[in-house]
Amino acid sequence: MEDTFEYIFKCIDFKNCNEKTFYEFGVFNGETKNHVYTLSHVAPKFFEQLTNKNNTIVGIEPFTGLCEENKDEHNYVHWVKGALNASQVFNLHPQEVAKKLESEIRNKTGNESTYIISSEYKSIEYNPKIMKKAVIVDIDCCVYTSAYEVLSFLLQNELIDEQTLIRFDDWGGTPEFLGGESKALVDACKEHKYVFTILYKKHYGGPHAKCVVKMEKIKNEWTLNKEYTQTYQKRSEFEINKGVNTKDSVFMLNEKKLVKKSDVYISFVATARNDNYGGDFLYRLRNFIASIQIMSDKFNLYTETIIVEWNPPKDNLSLYEVISNDKLISKHNKVTFITVPLEYHNTFSNPKKLPLHDYIGKNVGIYRAEGEFVLVCSSDLIFTEQIFSLFAKKCFEQGYMYRTTRIDYTKFSDEIISTNNYHDFVSKIHSNVFQDTYHQIRFPNVTWIQTIPKVEMYFMNYPGNYTNGCGDFLLMSKKDWFDVKGCYADTTLFTHLDGATLLRCTQKYGKIHKTFHPEYSIYHMDHARPHLNVSANPTPNHNVLGDQYWGHPMIEFDTKYIQNKESPIRFCFLKSPYSTTLTTESVSPFDINTVINKWFNRFQNISFVTYFKADVYVIDCVPIHASWAASLINDTNKGNMIRQVHTYVQVDSIEFNKYDVVISSDCIVPISVIQKFPNVLWCYYEDEHAFGSFQISKKSPIAGYDVFLNHFMDSNVDSERLPCSVSFPYLEHVPTFNLLVNEMNLNSVKEKSIFFDSHILRTPLFQTLKQNIENNTLLQTKYTEWDFDNSLSELCNFKLPHIKTYISKLISCTYFIYLRNNSGGIGQSMLPAAAAQCIIIGANAMKYARIIIHPICVITNESECINTINMVEKNPNLKKDIINYQNQQLETHFWNKPLELIKKLYALKRK
Repeated sequence: MEDTFEYIFKCIDFKNCNEKTFYEFGVFNGETKNHVYTLSHVAPKFFEQLTNKNNTIVGIEPFTGLCEENKDEHNYVHWVKGALNASQVFNLHPQEVAKKLESEIRNKTGNESTYIISSEYKSIEYNPKIMKKAVIVDIDCCVYTSAYEVLSFLLQNELIDEQTLIRFDDWGGTPEFLGGESKALVDACKEHKYVFTILYKKHYGGPHAKCVVKMEKIKNEWTLNKEYTQTYQKRSEFEINKGVNTKDSVFMLNEKKLVKKSDVYISFVATARNDNYGGDFLYRLRNFIASIQIMSDKFNLYTETIIVEWNPPKDNLSLYEVISNDKLISKHNKVTFITVPLEYHNTFSNPKKLPLHDYIGKNVGIYRAEGEFVLVCSSDLIFTEQIFSLFAKKCFEQGYMYRTTRIDYTKFSDEIISTNNYHDFVSKIHSNVFQDTYHQIRFPNVTWIQTIPKVEMYFMNYPGNYTNGCGDFLLMSKKDWFDVKGCYADTTLFTHLDGATLLRCTQKYGKIHKTFHPEYSIYHMDHARPHLNVSANPTPNHNVLGDQYWGHPMIEFDTKYIQNKESPIRFCFLKSPYSTTLTTESVSPFDINTVINKWFNRFQNISFVTYFKADVYVIDCVPIHASWAASLINDTNKGNMIRQVHTYVQVDSIEFNKYDVVISSDCIVPISVIQKFPNVLWCYYEDEHAFGSFQISKKSPIAGYDVFLNHFMDSNVDSERLPCSVSFPYLEHVPTFNLLVNEMNLNSVKEKSIFFDSHILRTPLFQTLKQNIENNTLLQTKYTEWDFDNSLSELCNFKLPHIKTYISKLISCTYFIYLRNNSGGIGQSMLPAAAAQCIIIGANAMKYARIIIHPICVITNESECINTINMVEKNPNLKKDIINYQNQQLETHFWNKPLELIKKLYALKRK
């Protein structure tokens, strides 16, 4: 039994298998239905549950072959219109094929409740008599369009529930989530507001990877938290969030890209390993990297150098470890090391005799390259001013394969090329050039055919292509590399793959071969070429090769970057005058130490500023909360405290081009300004967790910004599934409001005031409390933004003993101040959260509020409150554990995660 069916058998809930349907989409000639018959022997219990009289088997297929796929640019090459045509196989009309297979399967299974239907997937008719809730759905439609139509039919008719197991038979063949059945799943979930959980995957050759998933209707829209960028197609860049009340990861799609399109124009891709191949290898590699960096800076051209380190020798340092110790000073070139480990190398033929698969490794690099154009080359070249001047013109076009002359030279010193010695170094190269011009590209006026060995004469059947030594320079757009599905890579060959690649591009895919004039040559230091004792025809391994997996997209290879050590990232931090109390600062950027010492609690997460050594501006802009301005006016009219800001700058006056990363907090820069600085990474950060910007960002991304740094929030409870008493069991439940007012000792509070955080008062439930209190003429009410000490003191005068005990002892002023001060100043508006021992992400009465709460403090109904309080009261260690848990969560979500995301984003941006 195939692995995924075996997994399904283990997961099936037999008690709920009655009145269910086994669906198969893509019957073809009934082959998969043989799995049903097989199950009758291997898993009789499952067969009994699946095929009893209360269950049905429904197979749906057009039986006219695959549809024409024009909605999936990554469609698997062999999935063509009309393929897998059962009508042709049986020489029958589609309806007759359906009757034939239905009869055969009924005979095999003994189940008369088996129905085979001939229908186009886009026009399936729902029949409630035979189409019941699905226990298993087997989707074997091959192409994106059909799979999407099938999923839409199932979801529209609510035939899938949380118990349904969905198996995809052709999950592979395309980049995951960018094409084929996997993309169909993502798009269907997005359209019908579902999330899916991957339970099991099994990789086979070609497109035949298998995947089992579950789907669930979205109940809390905060789970729509999946940022994905088509620019960077690496699975490691997925932000995977733990779903509410589930142990598995939830994938969803948000159309906003995580980062902007790269500035890199050319990516140089080479493979290597630290085995001193040919002698002086590290010397040659260092010169290769240095020449690219020197020329990139000279011509202000953004480039990247990708070294695919294939099967690193275990006894030697990795190339990353060697090169990262060098002094790299380029401002325009970034070096990326992608490691293909021994475990993956061993899946190929002759792993011991062939330690490096050069062109398979190059495909790994091409697939992950960032540049608009990708140059496949050797790792021991020297690039000249002449050819870089051509690169800098950015005159290359799609549809062309560009080639140039390679000139060999002998080593003349151990000196590494540098900015200071570049011209002298190149001059010495000229003096040591080989007389043998075997690898040079000749032009029609040169007699060169006699120089080509007989083994190369084969290529002369293809006029216009000269393949000799072309592996040193193969330049095409990244789009063209994807069109041709990378270099020709096959373990049945280990030589002449460069020539085969050129012919594949020009003869099979029609790319036009263009050669540069000899003045745009490249230099190559000659070295020994050890003989490989490998048979001419090693065993092919098509499980990991072939067009469908040419870039090995399913593998998350270890990737490291070498940043410019002498050019630190430049940060700018923006604050709004509406959220910052600054009464003495008179310059901007202001003295950061003054702010830390004087306004630490009001300038929250100042650690970001000091960590990044950022310039800080208080800018004149619209706050992200539109209600703030109105609130300020109302407070002013009441004669209460208002924030004072004497100094700020106009956002148009800031030279943002000086910065690499701009982080704005509690304020937004207009998109008209952002668009003027496309090379800046624009980040938004919310430092007061109870504010509504989290909710606002869920409705639509902030215009122009690349990322909301603390937008993604894990939660261990679903706030929508819990009563409002969880957030604040004593003050947010309306009956409790009345109880509080009625039970107050009015004599003791007659001349006193009760203080509430005005952010809390903005919520509908607290407005009710506000009205109840203000209607009591014996009680005067004041509002303040930061008087938690007084708030707690006044609340402790309430007559209800358990409230007094709970607040005064469990979350006393000492507790709350400790929590606030140990979370980088994050604590404003936490009064309701502290009362229930939980942290609220987003305003607690709004739809997208998230709660992070210690498991012991999850209160599902109001009657549990007293017992929970008493339990915590009597256990000092538990109190300490709760506080530590909350502080850890605050640090994770408001410091560690944003910091990690900034670093990752900037690494991707390749500045």
